[in-house]
Amino acid sequence: MTYLTLSKFSTYNIDQILRFDQNTIPVLASFRLENGEPVSAAYLYLLYKKTFFCPYRPEVYYAKGKPLTVVVTSSAGRVFYLPAKEFAAIDLSDVSDYQFKVKEVPPAVLASKKAFAGFLGL
Repeated sequence: MTYLTLSKFSTYNIDQILRFDQNTIPVLASFRLENGEPVSAAYLYLLYKKTFFCPYRPEVYYAKGKPLTVVVTSSAGRVFYLPAKEFAAIDLSDVSDYQFKVKEVPPAVLASKKAFAGFLGL
């Protein structure tokens, strides 16, 4: 018989990660590189307070004063990001859709989980 032994264990209710106030605006997101090349997002991840959230639709959530780091992966396996500081500088208060300018994550950073986590400030 095989047993699983855990030294520390806890649960976390992940459906409450991005609980913003009633002024939060969902914005339909599309992406392009700084040179204008479109980025076809296969997956979209939002990083807020060191916790990832994956929305059901290609949306980001805008609430003034709550910056998100946006991470996008393409079906080709490329990874792109928009730092929280740059996200916070964009005024999305009066838009329903927006094309975000993202940067490619350097391949060397993707070589290890630890390097990628450090790159994102986790």
